[in-house]
Amino acid sequence: MIDIGTTLRHYKREDIQNAMLKTAIGREVAVRYGDKGFGKRPDALQYPKDILEFAKQRATSFHVSEERWSNVFRLEPGLRPAELDEIRTGWDLVLDIDCPVWEYSRLITHHLILALKKHGIRSVSCKFSGNKGFHIAVPFEAFPDKVGGEETRLWFPDKIKKILYYLADYIDSKENGFAFTKDLLKMDGISTISEKTGIPRDELFVNVCNRCSTVFSDSGNHGKKAVGHANAGQKNGFQCERCEKSLTFEQGKDYCVCKSCGHIQKKEDLSAADETPSSESRCPSCMSYDIGRKASPEALLNLDAMLISPRHMYRMVYSLHEKSGLVSVPVNPDEVLLFEKEMARPDMVEEGRFSFLDITGSDYSEASELFDNALSYDIQAREKEMRSEQFVSVEKQEKRSSEYEELESAIPEEFFPPCIKRTLEGLSDGKKRAMFILINFLSNTGYSWDAIDDIMSRWNEKNKEPLREVLLKGQIRYRKAQAKMQKKKVLPANCDNKMYYKDLRICTPDNFCPRIKNPVNYAVLKSRIASGTGKKGARARLTPEQKEMRRKHRQMQKKQEEDKERDRKQDRKGEPPAA
Repeated sequence: MIDIGTTLRHYKREDIQNAMLKTAIGREVAVRYGDKGFGKRPDALQYPKDILEFAKQRATSFHVSEERWSNVFRLEPGLRPAELDEIRTGWDLVLDIDCPVWEYSRLITHHLILALKKHGIRSVSCKFSGNKGFHIAVPFEAFPDKVGGEETRLWFPDKIKKILYYLADYIDSKENGFAFTKDLLKMDGISTISEKTGIPRDELFVNVCNRCSTVFSDSGNHGKKAVGHANAGQKNGFQCERCEKSLTFEQGKDYCVCKSCGHIQKKEDLSAADETPSSESRCPSCMSYDIGRKASPEALLNLDAMLISPRHMYRMVYSLHEKSGLVSVPVNPDEVLLFEKEMARPDMVEEGRFSFLDITGSDYSEASELFDNALSYDIQAREKEMRSEQFVSVEKQEKRSSEYEELESAIPEEFFPPCIKRTLEGLSDGKKRAMFILINFLSNTGYSWDAIDDIMSRWNEKNKEPLREVLLKGQIRYRKAQAKMQKKKVLPANCDNKMYYKDLRICTPDNFCPRIKNPVNYAVLKSRIASGTGKKGARARLTPEQKEMRRKHRQMQKKQEEDKERDRKQDRKGEPPAA
């Protein structure tokens, strides 16, 4: 724990006070008093000397909110989301990089900064967190006013997850040349990375399809694990984990020294996880055999622990860290890989060399590409995840396809489920997700691609803000080509997928809905009943949740009958004996 002398010497510096106060304007502040925890909330800094006064009361660090407020002191526990939205004026994008291995934290931070700049964002700043990682920030002034018809101000907190997952995937994507995996493996071998992080190697490295970029695990019928990154598979011999050069093991030896980089490679490590994919490895989405391996930034970043919540806070710039005694000092975004922790010692800190969350020169259009791509990626990622679940293996795919045989004619709209009818009326938000639902639904209910094109065009005209025609037409062409190439059609998301139906507010079930699990089921069964080709009482297979509800209902009925029988017996005992 840092001593009071250190905190007083640090926080009495006027340059430090002014820099901290600058980032506290309009934001909630929380003051920590060592191992005694935090002081009252909400709190704020109004004058530079406030910081020194808190230090005299044995304050050790200061924390600030990502959100900006019209009045910090209106915040209180139990406020509803709508009430928070009312007083929230904006928020800053702050990525908290806290990998347990210092070298990996620097590498991830470096690649995330590069990714933000590749998306046209100039107002990127970075600071050392004070212990194991970094904070990367983009100010609210760089955000577009609206995205998808919704105020960007209202994106906090749930929709920030889309940006986090998009960036984590982008830094190690095919589009970006699998740059993160390449640099990570130059730094350490797979076994070393697993040992340092404590993360199992099969969670650190995942399969990736070099054809469609779908990521999937090694479970199911995907064959053996591949080596290195997605373009690193070798047909002959072994490959160095660090520099990816070919290796040759001498007979009788279980290790060798790489002639290129000097890395000592154990043969047992290679045989465990670094074989090329077997001939049985197939992509669950496009069924391609061209499978490789890539690192998983999500595992190293532990994105689940980074999920943003209302009134989420992070260590303020120039604040001390209780455990390390170091300062959360701004870092040159272009030289993160050169930063060492010793540079953050209190006696070495020079205020003004670099800034954090400086809005000078920020433009509201800077982050437009990032927001648009993140919003689109979230949809595409969910689609791929859904397809991966549906097509775990070739056998399961064939079985699933057989459940929905080709229809001879299109099912009339009168037999559509309520959610599809509601969607066809036009939406004000969630139009991309609705587009996927409608295309997949119509293609599975007997409509030709020309008919789908016509229906989708008319639907788009009803939307409050129509989708771009190039996006709509392109998606229809893609689905058409996919169906022709793979000779199968992708179903819309199942009814229990809240992200598609509940979130879009199109789920208005009728009495028939509890009997089905997918909108296509609804239309097919309704049309069959109407035509007399199906039994009126026919029902689709129940989901596990529906089976559990039925079981509980039957148990309740049984208990009620037992209680009634017990009451009847007691009544008979109380009656006078028969004459």
